[in-house]
Amino acid sequence: MSGGVKANRKLLASKELPPCDGPKLGAFETKRPSIEWMELLERSSPESQSGSEGYVFKVKINSKVYALKVV
Repeated sequence: MSGGVKANRKLLASKELPPCDGPKLGAFETKRPSIEWMELLERSSPESQSGSEGYVFKVKINSKVYALKVV
């Protein structure tokens, strides 16, 4: 198993993210919650200077509303 695979498995097993000092995001209670995709909030342009490429969606997960970034 490669180092990257081991690191990913360790990260997925973490109870809180990110694995560093500072505020944490706890793991969801369910492993496969239902996600309701509500709307596209933002799309980063490929020529963006900020380096943040991807899409931001408004979603509902287990009846709570979140912003979800997909990169």
